[in-house]
Amino acid sequence: IAFETFMFCLKNKAKLLSSTGFFANYYPQLFKFLAWFPRSCLREFTALLPAMVGPSTFLDVFHSLLDLAVLTAVLEKTEKERDPAASSKVDPSEQEFRPIITHFTRCEPQSVFLGNPRSFLLLQRFTKLVPMTPRMEAVGKVLPTLLDVFFEVMLTDGPEDSLRALVPVLFDRISQLFLVEKVQQHIRQLLVEKVMAILYKFPSFVISMKTHIIDVIGDMGSPHKEEVVIHLCWAVGDYAGAEPDAPCTPAILNDFLEALELVIYERMSVARSLGKPVGQQEHSDVYTTRLMHAVISALAKIAARCQDLSPRVLLALGKIIKHRDYFDQRVTQRANECVRVLKFPSIATAVFGTPCRIADKSLSHVDVHTSLPFMLQSTVDFTEGERLHVFSLADVVLPAEEDRGVERTEGAEEEEEDLELTADMGSSVVPVGGTHDLGDHDGIIY
Repeated sequence: IAFETFMFCLKNKAKLLSSTGFFANYYPQLFKFLAWFPRSCLREFTALLPAMVGPSTFLDVFHSLLDLAVLTAVLEKTEKERDPAASSKVDPSEQEFRPIITHFTRCEPQSVFLGNPRSFLLLQRFTKLVPMTPRMEAVGKVLPTLLDVFFEVMLTDGPEDSLRALVPVLFDRISQLFLVEKVQQHIRQLLVEKVMAILYKFPSFVISMKTHIIDVIGDMGSPHKEEVVIHLCWAVGDYAGAEPDAPCTPAILNDFLEALELVIYERMSVARSLGKPVGQQEHSDVYTTRLMHAVISALAKIAARCQDLSPRVLLALGKIIKHRDYFDQRVTQRANECVRVLKFPSIATAVFGTPCRIADKSLSHVDVHTSLPFMLQSTVDFTEGERLHVFSLADVVLPAEEDRGVERTEGAEEEEEDLELTADMGSSVVPVGGTHDLGDHDGIIY
């Protein structure tokens, strides 16, 4: 029945999307089929997943994907309860976990189950009592593929408001993963990459979601949020105050500066409490070095964009240099380099304060032999491909793809000579932001 249902939906997908609300109202049933047959139905479910993602369903679909192994556990539990031999045994935890079973066996969309701390603790207790099964392990293996499809739909066709609503949920779910511990780290890394992809597409989110970002940075002690804290520190430095379409006041930069200062003092406090330098701690050595590199870069960029905050930034960098025993040698070297540059405001503005993305890249140049280590590039790779939605709407006309080929002309040769001359004169670095192109998409299709 499950396979026939998937085949029917695939054959009639365009009709169901344009004439009915089937995918928006009954997609939980399709998730049940996948949770029970994760290997057999993966291809068909992957083809139908873009049709389930819409303005009213994307959040619940996202939660359903991350909790797919929990759904499998619930279905296996209910299947055992139907066994006559097991029905005579009364499970004392059945009533306690009844809300979980009711939610995950629903037939239509409902409110998010993890909306309150009580539900989260209940789900934690339930997953600790559930034994791992081969079916759950199979679900864990297919989950990264399904998440990639979901985020490609959101990044390609999702409106700005939907992505803005998705980012706080991403922050929460990074530390709220259940079952399938073997792939949890991989899924967390994937979620962090998607957060950065969203911020790359909409840099203004760094300003509009300042409170959420500062809260996550302040929660750096959580073992599951270490990676996202590093990336958010980098994003604050690269996007805060650098985008003309996202006005950033000195007060906003000051709030970000306070959050970054807290990171520095927290890492020094950790080293003092352990009674030895951070560089001698096996776990935190690499993490602290990576984190401090991102923090120093962000501080320098904030100081370059707001001269009033420069003295505080120099003070913070000076503390890093003074307490060099608590950090890796490369960290203090980075801090020294930034201090020397910030002493010359005009140079600091040119090096640190330039927007991360320049529309006309022919007017900028990056010397590949530069020794400045703070020229960070985005770690997220974007690749263009065919749109996942095979259906079309009559009132939406998609623009034709522009030819992105670059032909070498006489003007280009002259321009290269000018750039080489500029590099010889000492202007070795003019920062260029992310080199990725997400493509143009007028019209939003779910």
